[in-house]
Amino acid sequence: MTVHLADPALPGAGAVWRPDQSRHLLMNTVASQITLYTDASSRIDGPVEPGPALHEWARGVAAAGEGSGEEAWVLAEARRLGPDAYPTRAFYGRYLHDCFRRVVAGAPAHVTVRVHRSRAVALTDAHGTAGGPQTLQLADGTRLDGLDAVVLALGHVPARPTAAEARTAGLARLHGLAHFAPANPADADLSGVAPGSTVLLRGLGLNFFDYMALFTTGRGGMFRRTGDGRLVYRSSGREPRLCAFSRRGVPYHARGENQKGPSGRYLPRLLTPARIAALRARGPVSFTADLWPLIAAEVEGVYYGTLLTALGRDAERAEFTARYLAAGASGEREELLDTYGVPAGRRWDWERIAAPYKGRDFTGRDAFRRWLLDRLRADVRAGARGQCGRAAEGRPRRAARPAQRGPVRGRPRRARRRLPPRRAGALVHAAQTPSCPSARRPAGSRRWPP
Repeated sequence: MTVHLADPALPGAGAVWRPDQSRHLLMNTVASQITLYTDASSRIDGPVEPGPALHEWARGVAAAGEGSGEEAWVLAEARRLGPDAYPTRAFYGRYLHDCFRRVVAGAPAHVTVRVHRSRAVALTDAHGTAGGPQTLQLADGTRLDGLDAVVLALGHVPARPTAAEARTAGLARLHGLAHFAPANPADADLSGVAPGSTVLLRGLGLNFFDYMALFTTGRGGMFRRTGDGRLVYRSSGREPRLCAFSRRGVPYHARGENQKGPSGRYLPRLLTPARIAALRARGPVSFTADLWPLIAAEVEGVYYGTLLTALGRDAERAEFTARYLAAGASGEREELLDTYGVPAGRRWDWERIAAPYKGRDFTGRDAFRRWLLDRLRADVRAGARGQCGRAAEGRPRRAARPAQRGPVRGRPRRARRRLPPRRAGALVHAAQTPSCPSARRPAGSRRWPP
């Protein structure tokens, strides 16, 4: 059997995780929680193939030193990378490439793997008959004939602009502005953005942080820690002026320091595989009517349980959580909160989560800026106290956030065959007054409940 792999990027890493991208771009998962291998806990039809998680691989590279064959920057990151640190995407690309090499080296004797560092441009039926062998044409002129099967493992691909994005691009051209359409920031050529010019970033999601890093530390700026422990940014003078906004106007919460180790996770009690199977067997699944009530109850249950512990009532936590999740309607849950004496001011409010400035009147831009900076400072301090355990008990809302991620976040996709796609973030630059395109996940783009 011959397996042909066609990709212009490094095998294993691909374009998104290519090792030659800026090392100012980080992953959003800690090193100990990342692996491409399976173990005894994996439930798969194929064989279990154990191997090192990313942090374990990094320790092996650091121990081998120059004998690892890795470049100096890879060795340097491997030596300083902790289990709860966020690796660079470039470093992860080296790990993926090593995984690829291990898979190829361990392939059975009857399997030959051939790598083509070129892009596939055409796929046709070899004999003009559907269901027979196929021919793959590569950009470098190579033709792969007589293929018995073709797997399109495309990953992230460019998207056609929406009507609104096309209008934004047209307005940018009309006014002589540089416009960056939604895309991976690592692929954007930012060399034309001059120091001191004005850049408008639309959206405060993941891509916002990528662009912020590329325009600041990526241009020589540095953070220095002061005597009182604060980080202060020292400009290089090469940065543009960044103006960021979103429909909600508030950045996402800082992620708490990892206290769950490599495998700790919240296990849903309502949105279980059995419940998902029952929903799908019943017929079309509505996110609003079928899934959201279960997700909301899971998050609220974690919050109130943590709140009881923070109030010194941990002995009541298990019983309360079981009764709260078993309650059939919001009215029943409100009565239960009254029974347990949960103060009105400490109750979960989805509207306030979506709009934290709810009920506030700002006298002007400066008042909003002061409120926002105070909120961000408090959020960073809370994140430093962690996600769970005693450190997080004073911040029940932070303890509830892991319940929105992982198993709960992924299960709606298993309940519905397709959810609306997310779009990538974007940037517009202008010498004077900028304009903007769309964001990958604009803050406030979804209201809760939907």
